[in-house]
Amino acid sequence: MSNMKEQALLRVVEEKTPLRVVNEDLEIGKVKCVDLASEYGTPLFVFDEETIRENCKRLRSSFSNYTGEVKICYAFKANSNLSILRIIKEEGCGADVASYGEIYAALKAGYDVKDIVFNGNAKKDNEIRYAIENGIYLIVDSLDEFKKIEKISKEKGITKIAFRINPEINLISTWSTSTTESKFGISLSKSPEIFELAKKSHHVEPIGIHFHIGSQITDPKIYCDVLDKIINKMREIKSLGIDIEILDIGGGFPIPYLLFSYIDTKNAQRKKELSASYDMKKFGNNLANFIKQKLEQESLQIPTLIVEPGRYIVGNSSILLVSVQTVKDRNGVKYVAVDAGCNILQDCWTYNWFFECVAISKTGAYDKKCHIVGPLCDSGDILGKNRKLPDVKRGDILAFLQVGAYQLEQQSNFNLFPKSAAVLVNAGQHYWIRERETPDDMLSHDIIPPHLKK
Repeated sequence: MSNMKEQALLRVVEEKTPLRVVNEDLEIGKVKCVDLASEYGTPLFVFDEETIRENCKRLRSSFSNYTGEVKICYAFKANSNLSILRIIKEEGCGADVASYGEIYAALKAGYDVKDIVFNGNAKKDNEIRYAIENGIYLIVDSLDEFKKIEKISKEKGITKIAFRINPEINLISTWSTSTTESKFGISLSKSPEIFELAKKSHHVEPIGIHFHIGSQITDPKIYCDVLDKIINKMREIKSLGIDIEILDIGGGFPIPYLLFSYIDTKNAQRKKELSASYDMKKFGNNLANFIKQKLEQESLQIPTLIVEPGRYIVGNSSILLVSVQTVKDRNGVKYVAVDAGCNILQDCWTYNWFFECVAISKTGAYDKKCHIVGPLCDSGDILGKNRKLPDVKRGDILAFLQVGAYQLEQQSNFNLFPKSAAVLVNAGQHYWIRERETPDDMLSHDIIPPHLKK
C-alpha cells in the first residue's frame, strides 16, 4: 500500500469519504475492506454509521439560528433500508415519503406520524387514505390531487395539507425540478387561487407551502432567490386569511463527488454539478437570516421550517465492493469486468454518473487506462470509462465511492442477477442490513397458471 499512499487520490479519499489508510490497508468504520469482501462476498454495499450520524448533526446545527422550529425530514427515496432509517430517526430527523411503501417503512422504523410529510405528484387513492388514517401531513401537487384528497377527507375528518409550488425558475441543472417543463407542483402565479379554494373547504386545512428546486444545486443563493418569490406569495395568501404555519424548502443540498479521474473536459456544467459543495453551516445560517428578515419585511409570522435532505445525509456514507472477474486488453485499454453492473449502480446508466473507483487489494501506481464494465448482457453496462487503476488482475477487489444515495434503492434484477447485499460498520463492528438474494427470492413473485404446469 506504500505506493498507493503516494497517490493524491487516497489523500482526497480520506478527506471526503469514510475510507482510511491504516497500516497500509484501506478501512471503513475501523474494519478492513478486504476482510468485509472475504466474509460477506461481493458485490457489497458497506455503510458507515458514524458518517450518517455526523451528517445529520452537521445539518441540524446548520439551521440552529432559525428563530422558529426546524424539522429535518430525511428523503426516503435516497435510501430506505430500515437500519439506515433507524439511525437517522435516532438523530432526531423526521421522514419525507412519497409512496405507500415509504409510509409503511417510516412507521415500521418508528417515526412519529407528526414528523412525516407525504410528497409525490401521483398519489393513489389508497395511499392518500392510508396517510390520512395515520394522521400524516400531505403535500398536494396539483388541483386534481387536491380534489381527490378533499373527497377522501370527507370520510376521515379534516386533513392538514401544504401545496407544492413550482417557482418556475430557469435553473441550469441536470437535476432541476422547478422549471416550466417540470412535472412537479403548482405554478407560482396560480398559488393564491388554490389556497383560496382550499380555505373554502370543510375537509382540508391549508397550513403549509412547499418547494423543491432540484439536486446538486451549485449556488446556495438560488434558494434565497426562490424564497423571495415564495414569501411574496405568502403575503398574498395571508391577505386571504391564511397564515402559513409550515415553510418547506425541500432538499437538493450537494455533496462533492470525487473527480480524481474525471476527464470529460467538454462538459464543464456536468463537472460543476458533480463537484458542487458549500459550507453547510454558513449556508444554513444565511438562509435562516434571510427568511427571518424577509418575513419581518412582509409582516408575516415565523413558520416551522422543514428541510428534506436525502443525498446529503447518506451519499458519502457508503462504498460498493466488487470483485474483478476478468481482464482483457483491447487497443491499449484494459477492460476490467467486475461482478456488479448498472443493475447495481443504476445512475451510471440513467445519468451517466461518475463514481470514483479505487483498488482495495492491489498496490501500485494508478497508471493503467481501464474501462470498468459489468456482467450484464448490454453494451451500455459500463461503470467507468477511461479510468486509471493499478495493474489489477482477476480476483482483485475494487471499491466505488460515495454510493450511499439512490444506488441501493434503485437496483434491479436485470439478467436475473441478484441485487447487492449490504452491511453496516461502526467502530470495528459489522452487521448484515440486507441479505444477499437467492434465485428463489428473485422468482418468488412469479406465478405459473394451471395450464402451463402440465
